[in-house]
Amino acid sequence: MQAILNFLSSFITIPMEDEILSLIESEDIPQLNLLLETKSINPNLLTKQGLTLITYAAHHNKVNIIKYLHSIGCNIHKAGKNGENPLTRACSYKRYESIKTLLELGADLNAKYDEYPLVQSLYKDSEELTQFLLDHGADTSILVKGEYHELLQNLSPKIKFILRRHEKFKKRKPFLYLHKLKKLQNIKKLPVGILKELVMLL
Repeated sequence: MQAILNFLSSFITIPMEDEILSLIESEDIPQLNLLLETKSINPNLLTKQGLTLITYAAHHNKVNIIKYLHSIGCNIHKAGKNGENPLTRACSYKRYESIKTLLELGADLNAKYDEYPLVQSLYKDSEELTQFLLDHGADTSILVKGEYHELLQNLSPKIKFILRRHEKFKKRKPFLYLHKLKKLQNIKKLPVGILKELVMLL
């Protein structure tokens, strides 16, 4: 039944769209909340362009709106009509604060939506975005797939260098890599002197 409702909702655009989008752009959460509640508007409906409200907020780098919409039940994984979801849209337009916020809320940087976020950055030939995604946990192992062979061949020398450097960092310093991704929860409990000795051993 829910699947049917979701399918039908994809054909219904959100009412009072202009007012809602304006409030998102101005980051006026009290008025946005008032409008959605008093008019009983479903915030998971799509805009006329086929975007979710969180995707629209991510495009405009409105992190407080993203958090608010997520708090009232908007799905951060939901894609619009063109396959874009909040994370892929934020990556496509280099909205770094939006990317960080979405990851904090549970978005998966290594899930394939319309495309992998890392692959998006490579198609854009963006050194800055590629490095940012790698620093936040993007997995380069996805690039071994045959469908990306031509993409890898045509990358700029600087992008290739960033990818190679990241792979070497993971292989030679797994301790530091995990610490960088905050996956070693007890690392901060170690005395500074011991931590320095561990780093020297690596």
